[in-house]
Formats: sequence, C-alpha cells, structure tokens
Amino acid sequence: MTQIETASAAPSKYRWLVLITCFLLYLFGNYASFIMGLTMIPIREAMGIDAAAGGMLSSLLMFGAVIGCIFAGRLANTWGSRNVVIASGFVVGICCIACALTTNYALWLVLRFVTGLGYGAQLGPVVKLAADHWAGPRQNMATAAILCSFPIAGLTASFATKMFAADYRIVWALTAIAIIPALLLLMVPSDKLSAAQIKAEQESGKNLGFSSIFEGNLKFVTVFAIIVSFMNMAGVWALGTWLPSWLIQERGLSTDLMTNFSMVNYIGGFFGYFFWSWLGKKIGNPKSLIAGYFATAIAMVCYIAIPGTDLLFYLGPVLYFCQAVNVMCSITFAEAFPRHIRAYGAGTCFNVGRVGSIISPYSTALIGTALGLTAGLATVPVFYAIGGLFGFGLKKFVKKQEQLEAAEGTPASDRQDALESPVAQAE
Repeated sequence: MTQIETASAAPSKYRWLVLITCFLLYLFGNYASFIMGLTMIPIREAMGIDAAAGGMLSSLLMFGAVIGCIFAGRLANTWGSRNVVIASGFVVGICCIACALTTNYALWLVLRFVTGLGYGAQLGPVVKLAADHWAGPRQNMATAAILCSFPIAGLTASFATKMFAADYRIVWALTAIAIIPALLLLMVPSDKLSAAQIKAEQESGKNLGFSSIFEGNLKFVTVFAIIVSFMNMAGVWALGTWLPSWLIQERGLSTDLMTNFSMVNYIGGFFGYFFWSWLGKKIGNPKSLIAGYFATAIAMVCYIAIPGTDLLFYLGPVLYFCQAVNVMCSITFAEAFPRHIRAYGAGTCFNVGRVGSIISPYSTALIGTALGLTAGLATVPVFYAIGGLFGFGLKKFVKKQEQLEAAEGTPASDRQDALESPVAQAE
C-alpha cells in the first residue's frame, strides 16, 4: 500500500471483527460494574456489611480503573491496543468468577480493585482500535456502536438480575463470557510497534512518554478533559450504584419491578449514544457534549422531584438518553490527541476522571444515610451542570489544537497520523 493510499485512512478488512469483539469486551467490562449496584442488597446481606462498606466496593472498582487506564494506555502505545484489550477481558472475567465464589469482604475489596485494573484498561485502547480500523466518515458511528455497549451492559445486567434474583452469584459468574471475545480478538493483527518503529518515532522527536499529554496546548486539553470526565463519572456512578436502591427504598418498588425500570432506562441510553454522536457530527463534538451535560442535569432534577413511580417509568429512558452523552467524552478526547498518543491521551483523560466515580458512590451513601437517598442523588445534576461549564473550556482548547495541527501540516480530517498506522501497514 502506498503512502497516499494509507493516508486516505480507509477502513481495514478487520473492522467488523474489531467492532463486534470490542463491543462485547466493553459490554462485559461495564456489566461487571453495573451488577454491583443491582445486586448490592443481597451482597450486603451475604457479607453482613452496611451501605458505606457496599459503596466502598463500587469505589474500589473505579480506583483500580484509574490506575489501570494510566498504565494500560501508556502500554498500548508500544505493546499494542489489541493486546491490552485482550488482557483486560481475561482479568475482568476471571475476577468476577472469583467474586461469585466467595463472601469474604476483604477478598472482595482486592478482587474489585483488580477488576478495575482490567476495566480501566479498556476504553482508550478500544477507542484507538475503532479509529484505526474504521478510519473515515463512519468513525464516529463505529465508536458509538462499540461504546453503546455501556447502556446495553446495564440492560443485560438488569435482565440477568431479574432472571437470577434468587442467587446473585450466577449474575456475577456470567461475566466469564468476556473471555470468548478476548480470544476472538486474537484473529486481528497486532498493532504492537516493532523496535524499529519505536526507534523511528523517538528519532522523529515525538514524545511517547508519560509527559506527552502535558506538552503545549495539550496540557490544557488534558486538564479540562479530566475535569469534564470527573463530573461525568461522578454522576454516572452515583446514579448507577444507588438508583436501584432508591427505587426500592424510597419509591417502594420490588426488586422485580426495579429491574423492569432499569431495563427500560438503558434502552433509552442505547439510542442516546447514537443521537449524541450524530449531533457531534452536525454541530461539533464539544458542543454536543456541552448540550448533553445540561440536558442530563435538567432531566435528573425532574426525575427525583416527581412523586410516585408512574411517570418515572417514562422519564427514566429520557434521563438515560441524555446521560448517554458520556460517549462524547471518548469521541471528543480522541479527537484532541495525535494518533501516536491517542490511546494514552484519551484513555487517561477519561479514566483519571473516574476519581469522580470513586468518590460519588461512597459520598452519595454517606449523604443518603444522613439525609436520605433522594438528597444523595440530588448531587447528580450538580455534577453535570459543573461539567457542562468546564465543557466550554474544553471546546476552546480542542479547537486551538486543531488549528495548531493544521498550521503544522496535519489536516483536521486526518488526525490519525495514518502514515504510521500499524493497521494500515497490515493491509
């Protein structure tokens, strides 16, 4: 393949296999996070722990994700995104099986942290694989198709909890299915850089180290992206961890009805992923992100303010449709970084923001214990409103980065640095 053909950034012949396997792997990574909230009550009963201790299990997953994303994203630059994603599938699957086999709280803390390492390792490399194999006009939609596994994971977890309500251990053991797509992804050529490629990139003056995302204008992109991600993750996990318990304890739903509500909610989220991605193409990714943050804040205020449950059944999908704007974090962050540090940059920004998801499940539980879960969930619209405000700063510096790259001769339509793409070279 000539340099001109490579630079056209055509989709690779492995694109559908990448789409399907990455979709399933990211689905089960998110499934492993959702089932904590959905099975919180029987898990607490089995271990004899209080709400704060239960919130710590959710927080530790996110703490592991923060650590995992930084090192896995950096590792993906040289070891290959494909290899990192495969390893993450094995880690998530095996750890969740182990959780299903024990009721020792201390061991659960360790397992949830290690699961988080694998879970956090997924996003940046998955986004990079989508960009490499779906280069071109369908890249946004392909990325959305993979990341929409987030609400589908919630739907799947809700359905599994409904089907196996009598034994939460089965719900957890199902995560082992993640090992299957991890094995299938081995059929895709590795994007691991050779020693010669690493040397060539280093000699070209490119910084492949940890400091690469803090150079020049990128440092502002990184800081604002982390804050925007922090607010998103705080809102997502406060809601995901405690909304099921809120529906049961505050609104009087049975576990069976609660799972029905959850499944309908995640259907709304599924369609939201494609809407916000489409809107990003129309008005710009940062603008779509900002609009979605403020829409989520408004929808959440309405959700917790409306009495009863009848209207909540219909408003829930609207809330989750708005909250699906989190797909724009991944797309916007990936847009901002050059290809050679895309997995590291996008993954780090998104996943360091998971500090918000470490704090919010536990802080929501503390507020809920003192003032009630309604008061705890009232923090969610605050998180999104603040995130929307910082989104304006992110928009400014992403735009500046585009201008800088254009001035250096890197077209905005070819942000992938495709001339050096190992995927293109494998064609």
